[in-house]
Amino acid sequence: MSLMEWDGTYSIGIKELDDHHQHLFMLINRAFDGYNRGMGDAAVKKLLDALLEYAAYHFSAEEMRMGEDAYPGIEEHYRQHKLFVDKVAELMELYKAVGSSILTSTLMFMNTWLTRHILQHDREYARYCLEQPTAPKRPTATA
Repeated sequence: MSLMEWDGTYSIGIKELDDHHQHLFMLINRAFDGYNRGMGDAAVKKLLDALLEYAAYHFSAEEMRMGEDAYPGIEEHYRQHKLFVDKVAELMELYKAVGSSILTSTLMFMNTWLTRHILQHDREYARYCLEQPTAPKRPTATA
């Protein structure tokens, strides 16, 4: 059973970022499924580490792209990413202390944060890109 399913609702119309978001959905689901199947803590921790590593890559790529596009909301977007990273770091410390009992809450937080972030903040960025006639021409259609 998956925690979150990707569908067109989450597409922002920028293929690179949509691909990243789909991958994040897949990683969250993989960790959630692993936990529900009774994987050991070490295996689930490895999945979470992969998820966090990919999230850091995605945030960096997204922020770099926003900088190149002179997106005026970049500071707020960066702040949102930092809030996510800080909260997940806090939850991971708690995970170390209490074990897998905190995992469902951690994954639910990631799920909720990611979906809200895509639907609000990433969509705002995508709208900005569409409104900029001088913005660098990049592939934006989602295949």
